[in-house]
Amino acid sequence: MSVRWSNPSLEDLDRIWHFNADRDAARADQIEAKIHERAEWLSAKPYLGRIGEAPGTREYLIRDIQYVLIYTAEDYGIRVIRVWSSRERA
Repeated sequence: MSVRWSNPSLEDLDRIWHFNADRDAARADQIEAKIHERAEWLSAKPYLGRIGEAPGTREYLIRDIQYVLIYTAEDYGIRVIRVWSSRERA
């Protein structure tokens, strides 16, 4: 299974990294790695996330870092649509 990232989700990753790097660059790298790791893991189990607010989407909370992957389940795995902090409004 694989993960595909939409352009907005890649922009989200960049925004998240810069936000966290302002405080601690090493931690920003760890957070980004965790997001990628969980997306890869989720691609093998795409229906674990709850049904999303937007039609056809699902949402998966990465609890230990408090980020949400908004994605669609596809034949090949998942397509990440957006990545948000659980403290942000989408």
